[in-house]
Amino acid sequence: MSRESGFTLIELMVGLAIASLLLLSGRAIFEALANQEERLNTLVRRSDAEANGDLLLRSIMWQAVRNANDTLSFRGSVRSVHLTSRCSVPGGWTEPCVVDLELITPDGRGQASDCQGMRMSTSTGERLSLSFDQCPRGFLYLIDASASGMWISTWSSGRDLPKAVGVIRQRDTLAFRVGASP
Repeated sequence: MSRESGFTLIELMVGLAIASLLLLSGRAIFEALANQEERLNTLVRRSDAEANGDLLLRSIMWQAVRNANDTLSFRGSVRSVHLTSRCSVPGGWTEPCVVDLELITPDGRGQASDCQGMRMSTSTGERLSLSFDQCPRGFLYLIDASASGMWISTWSSGRDLPKAVGVIRQRDTLAFRVGASP
């Protein structure tokens, strides 16, 4: 009896099963690599923002804007600041957003002297812990820049913006000019 050369149906099925398993595992590996790359990019952006807290805060304050409607565009206390500014979005441009800055305390509600950093959240969904070389202890608001200036501990004057926001630290105070217009 002569036997023709070729593969049996069982051999073809086994070969297809092995090839399918290899393709599925290859796809899973590529998906895992893509997810890892996305997580790494997110981590790098967050790390950059946290390491550059001073620059990010300066940029947010500089781009503060007054609301066109009658809502509050800026309010603040010793522990927190709420303002309308411009935030970076994917694509490299900025759009109006609401920014909340809050001192981080050990129990979430402690005194400003217990501060462990600053938290920033925006209406674009960004949430960051800002790092500084010295721990922020509170905020002050500049009313008048003439002479030595007049600073107050709360700001609630509607749509008006303060001239600057001071971030009180252990040994000094950082002053951030608010709004790009004089």
